[in-house]
Amino acid sequence: MPSPDVYLACLNSVDGWGGTLTWSRDVARQIIRQGHSATLLGVGNDAARDSAATGHPPGINVRVKALPVLWRAAHWRLVSQLAAALKKLPPPRTAFLAYSPFWVCAARRVWPAAPIFYQYPCLLSNCLPFTWRDACPPSLWARLDLSAIRRAERAAFQQADATLVATESLCSEIRTFCHNFNPTLLRVNYGAQRFDRDRRAQSRAELGLGANDRLVLWVGVCDLNKSPRTAIAGLADLPCDYQLAIVGDGPQHAACEQLAARLNVAKRLHLPGACADLARWYAAADVVISTSAYDAFPNAIQAAIASGIPVVVPHHDPPFTFAGIAENVAGARCGALYDRESSADLAAAILEVCESATARQVSDAGRAFASRHFNWDELIERVLGSTRTAPQSPADAGEPVCA
Repeated sequence: MPSPDVYLACLNSVDGWGGTLTWSRDVARQIIRQGHSATLLGVGNDAARDSAATGHPPGINVRVKALPVLWRAAHWRLVSQLAAALKKLPPPRTAFLAYSPFWVCAARRVWPAAPIFYQYPCLLSNCLPFTWRDACPPSLWARLDLSAIRRAERAAFQQADATLVATESLCSEIRTFCHNFNPTLLRVNYGAQRFDRDRRAQSRAELGLGANDRLVLWVGVCDLNKSPRTAIAGLADLPCDYQLAIVGDGPQHAACEQLAARLNVAKRLHLPGACADLARWYAAADVVISTSAYDAFPNAIQAAIASGIPVVVPHHDPPFTFAGIAENVAGARCGALYDRESSADLAAAILEVCESATARQVSDAGRAFASRHFNWDELIERVLGSTRTAPQSPADAGEPVCA
């Protein structure tokens, strides 16, 4: 295959789903629209489907084998396996854009002269403990896995020419994590998906919502970190004309049903599971909420802001709560912040943004903020403007960096 201008690398299958994959597709499409070539790299056992048939940018899936004896140490072996796959590919003509620290380390090992950018999605070293009860690794193998991830994340921040970061909160998180060295962090805007609200009447009718009903939307993986049970507790503190939709699946899905029954809100709760057609739910929603303990820059909240839907997110209060987008919500006045430990505070924030006059104001503020800030222009300019002798420090680059 000929060398593409840019590789964009995720740990998903290129035909799969996920927030970073959505980002990589959006960025690749815009790079292609500007007359350059872009190829997605993913991990999967199947060959990528034809891009013309799927509507996605061109992509390649690489295989990562799980050896019967060493499968529990998979993350310790992942960089070597990805590097072996990259050796079979031509180097990029312009840059390598990674959405995983393992891809950063693999690309640097194989192509030491290529500009490598790490578009920061989250810090798994901080996120994973919230997915475990009592924030403790449930086994020796989980502890081993976490140590491999931490090692890769530290190496990626050191080896990338620059890590592209969306907010000051995320810059601070990374600098705290990299306490013994100074990573190169560049602030850039991130793009967001926008949903058409013209389907609102139709979608609400399909869901059986009346004219005075309010729909609270929660989107994500139902696990301990995302904490959908917190959303259900908040529903119990809301008036009876409020309904909650938890769109997603995961290990906490059954517990959501049980909690709703115990709190007598089961009739006001929608649990459709994972849905391909998110547009229907965004069209019907009056507010989109986050209840995560850790959510660096959630796609669900970005999409809501860009679509003119009020949002409610927790205060950013590390190390107890990481809400990287909270500074945007507060600065743009496109929603409300709440104390994640209080279901009553969550309910009060929802009521605040759903009040009719406030809802119009925050909706307009969100759209205005998104039109200025939720785009990929800066990121693409930096990536396409790179060369094989890209500067290795902010001072050399002459670009604004995180404080």
